[in-house]
Amino acid sequence: MLFGDLPIPERFNAAARAGFANVESWWPWPDANPSDAEIDRFVTALRDSGVSLRALNFWAGDMAAGDRGVMDDVEQLSDFRENIAIVIGIARRTGCRTFNALYGKGRSGASETQRREVAVANYREAARAAASVGGTVVIEPLKYPDNGHYPVLTLDDADDLRSEIGEPNVELLVDTFHLSANGVDVPAAIAAHANHVGHVQIADFPGRGRPGTGDIDFVAIGTALRGIAYEGYVGAEFVAEGSIPTPGELAAALETAR
Repeated sequence: MLFGDLPIPERFNAAARAGFANVESWWPWPDANPSDAEIDRFVTALRDSGVSLRALNFWAGDMAAGDRGVMDDVEQLSDFRENIAIVIGIARRTGCRTFNALYGKGRSGASETQRREVAVANYREAARAAASVGGTVVIEPLKYPDNGHYPVLTLDDADDLRSEIGEPNVELLVDTFHLSANGVDVPAAIAAHANHVGHVQIADFPGRGRPGTGDIDFVAIGTALRGIAYEGYVGAEFVAEGSIPTPGELAAALETAR
C-alpha cells in the first residue's frame, strides 16, 4: 500500500530504497492461478530487490470489484484450493511464513451456517498446507460496514473462528485501522488475546494514514505488544501521503526503537 502508484514488481525496489528490509504483499494478481511466468517475475523482482517477503495474502477474489476473500464461498472452492498450492510454492521459494486468508462477505448468497462450514473447511486446508513449510495462517477482522457481510469484525470474532478451525498454526491479525474503526480497544484486545497474535498491521484511524495522522494511541499499542512479548513483524499498511516514513520512524511511533 505504501507504493500503490507503482507496478507491483517495482514496489520491492521502492521499499528497499526507503530503508525496508522486509515487505508484505496482498495477492499480486487478479486470478487465483497466475502463470508460471508471472510467478517467476514476482519472485525474481523480490529477490533482485534484496528485501524479504514476510507476509502474503491468499487470493481473495476480485478485490477491485469489492470481494474480500473467498473462504466462505463454495462456488470458488476449487479455485481457492488450487491457490493454496500456489501460495505454498511461493513460500518455498521466498521464505514467507505468514499467510493472510480473508473470510469473505457472502457473495454466493448462501446461509450464514453454510458460509461458516465452507470457511472453516478452507481455513483448515490452508493451515495444514502452511504447516508443511512451518507457516501460520492469520485471520483478519475488517472494517464495518465498508466490507459488506464480512462477519469477522473483532479479535473476539477471529478467535472464535480460530478455535472452531482447530489447527495449531492459525492465529489472529491485529490491524489497528480496521479494529479501531469497529470500536475495539486495541491495546486491551491485544492483551486479551496475548497467546494468539500472529501478525500486526498499523494504520491510523480515521483516514488510514501513517501513525500520527489520526486518533489512535500508538504508544499504548506498542506498550501492549511489548507486554505480550510480541516478536513478529509489524506491517505498514497505510496510505502514504508525501514522504514515506522510515522503519525507524515507524518503530519510534510504537516506542519500540529504544
